[in-house]
Formats: sequence, structure tokens, C-alpha cells
Amino acid sequence: APARGAPAGEGVRAVHAAAAPSVVAVAASGRRGSGFVVGDGRHVVTSAHVVGADARVEVSRAGRAVSARLRGTEPSVDLAVLELEEPVEGARPLAFAAAEPRVGDAVVAIGAPFGLEGSVSTGVVSGLDRQIDAPNGFAITGVIQTDAAINPGNSGGPLLDMEGRVLGVATQIATEGGRNEGVGFAVPADVAGRAVEAIVATGRADLPYLGIVGQGTGEGVLLAEVMAGGPAASAGLRAGDVLTAVAGSRVTSSAEVADALAGRRPGDRVRVEARREGAGVSTEVALGVRPPGGPVSP
Repeated sequence: APARGAPAGEGVRAVHAAAAPSVVAVAASGRRGSGFVVGDGRHVVTSAHVVGADARVEVSRAGRAVSARLRGTEPSVDLAVLELEEPVEGARPLAFAAAEPRVGDAVVAIGAPFGLEGSVSTGVVSGLDRQIDAPNGFAITGVIQTDAAINPGNSGGPLLDMEGRVLGVATQIATEGGRNEGVGFAVPADVAGRAVEAIVATGRADLPYLGIVGQGTGEGVLLAEVMAGGPAASAGLRAGDVLTAVAGSRVTSSAEVADALAGRRPGDRVRVEARREGAGVSTEVALGVRPPGGPVSP
């Protein structure tokens, strides 16, 4: 079982010794972040906002730089995958955790805050199922909150459990002054793992898209916008409808809509139930592909 409470020094040293050789610094057009080696050892996961639009970036560890090309990005979950020109010496690919963490579980973050490679910070899982905005405006759901120090340059680095498995990918902090205040966020392993696997295989994540902007009401999800020409609009849904179920799952929040679509692919058809002016509406929606420009992109 995952360790509970603040991690002890011996355990942290073991996690750092095993995982740090697989964590790299990432540099792209003046932006700096972190990343970690996965899969066959020739791919690195990092944050989409670190890479930006660069087709080629540089990764480094222990003062040795390696060139990499961008394999693909999924800005709606702030993830990118790089393909290395040569393996990182001594790196062992890190695995995504299969089990979900619990609040209070001990965690270790490794990255290159402010360019300081191999830095380690510790803490606990402070909260689960948080929702944050991706750089392109999509909501990232199921996010892990941690008090392990995450600072500029940590983005794209791993948040690890005490077995050295990747619980999440560091992405943002909540701050009022640009400094770490003990509230950091990581894209969860299940979301990151699915996206990374698809990008490695095809260069694209192609996550599903309904084409709606909604707000949870406790009884459903009130649709504030339904994108013209999008999947939901094409299926007859419109602003003012209240979604009550998606793909057979009851929904009362945007996070629950995202959960209902987890594992689905563009082109899949899902049944959507809604309320409209007191009457029930049932329709089938053919899922689209999330537009990279954001949820309100045509």
C-alpha cells in the first residue's frame, strides 16, 4: 500500500536514487521545464506549455544535452511527448501508477526548478479530483493536488509515489505572488498515460470532444454554450439544456462528463440524456476531436 503521511528520508533517498536518472531538464525557446523518460527509453513526457510550438527541443541531465524532436502534444491536458535522438545515459523508463492515490499518501516530486536539475521535494497528496484550466482553456479534471514544492521549471516532471511510480505530471501551482505556496497540481496518471500512449503510437492523442461549455448544478450540467457545428449541436443539443447522463453515467459536473468520456475515442457514438424546459431529451452524439485552439474554437 502507498505510504501515508510525510515521507521518511530513507524512502525519499531510495525513490530519488531510482528515478532521478530518468528525469531531465527541458529547454525550448527560452522556456524551461522538466520531463521524464517512458516506454522504450526513447521518449520523454513533458508539459505542452513548456514545449510550445517548437518542433525541436533540448533535454539535459547531469550536464549532458541531447536533442529531441516533438512527437506530439495534447494541449487540452497540457502534455507533450518528445522523441530523443539518442537515449539518456543511465535512464530507466518510469511507469505510470495503476492504482489511484489517496489523500495523505506520501509523494516525491523530481524536476529542474529554476534550472536546478535533479531537485527533489516531498509532501503528500493534499487533494484529489481538482479541476484546473489547460493552457488552451479546456478543463483538466481529476487533478492531483500536492504540497510537495512545485516551482517554475518543475512543469512536466513526475510526481511519484514511494514505489517510484508516476502518480501525475506536474503542471501548475496556485499562487498569489508567483511563488510556491504549497498548492501544486499534477495531471493524473490515468489521463496522462492514455494521452502519452496514443501520442507515442500516432503522434496525436485525439481526445474526445462534445463541443459544450457547462456548469454543474447538482442535478446536472447546465449548458452555457453549445459550439455551432460541434458534435453536441449536430445531435440537437442547445444552450439551456441540462445534461443528466452521458454514456450511461449520471453527470452533475463537468468533471463527471469528462469521466464518462474517459477511454472513448473520436467517432464513438454515446447516448446523452438531458432536460429541456422540464421535458426529457435523449440523443446520440458522435464524438469529435478536441480542437487544439480550445473549447470555443470552430
